[in-house]
Amino acid sequence: HQELNLFENLDVAANIFFGREPLRAGPLKLVDRAKLREMVAPLLKRVGANFSADAPVASLSLAQQQMVEIAKALSIKARLVILDEPTSSLPS
Repeated sequence: HQELNLFENLDVAANIFFGREPLRAGPLKLVDRAKLREMVAPLLKRVGANFSADAPVASLSLAQQQMVEIAKALSIKARLVILDEPTSSLPS
């Protein structure tokens, strides 16, 4: 997840659980935004994020976008995440 693979037109929560969003019961199968935010909150806390799950990814700095990528990796309950020079793309 060192290469950014985010949808800039979506918010942080939607990016982290893209394709795996919790759905509300009923015939329309709409995304359960409350449950989504509940699922994202501990992941953002774990990576030390200082931005909201509702923030558009386009508004985030490169470092914050990398945090979203790491949170995405953690969301699949990865037991091991290897980061190869995670700060190499950050300005010095």
